[in-house]
Amino acid sequence: MVNKQYTAGEALNEIRLRMIYDSSKTLNENKKIVNEQNTDDLLYFETAAKSIMKNPTQIKNINFGNPTANVKAATKAIKNSVEGIGTDFRGLDYVLKNGFNNVSNSMSIIKNYPNIGGESLFDALNGEWFAGGSMTKIVNTVAEQLMEWCKTKQNINICKPKSEDELKYGKI
Repeated sequence: MVNKQYTAGEALNEIRLRMIYDSSKTLNENKKIVNEQNTDDLLYFETAAKSIMKNPTQIKNINFGNPTANVKAATKAIKNSVEGIGTDFRGLDYVLKNGFNNVSNSMSIIKNYPNIGGESLFDALNGEWFAGGSMTKIVNTVAEQLMEWCKTKQNINICKPKSEDELKYGKI
């Protein structure tokens, strides 16, 4: 038997799918219904994740918990991976798999990257076409983690619903 590893968002969608499954529809039709329910939230949290990655100082007073990852080593591995042309992205891949595994680790890495890299994590990865979609992977991972974390933190500004204009302009 194969055990599939789900992200928090995928697990939530799997549970939703099982709860509302309509046997008169195909699997793809049922999945479409579940995904449509989740699209607006995910879009907001993807925008929020990019905004945080561009300007990590906006989350300096938010406690996401204690990170378990070695944040300095993770940020240094990212910096080494994106520095120069033709570099080795194994360090970045390792950090993506092991460093961005929960919201406290992700936010700590994002907050601390400018101390080592000298620029925001977004700026470091944006346009790194050698990195094999690392930016998208990080944004999606962080968005799902934030969405899950915010379910119990409605009083924190980043978790409060935003208007269409606020979402459009990336205000978190």
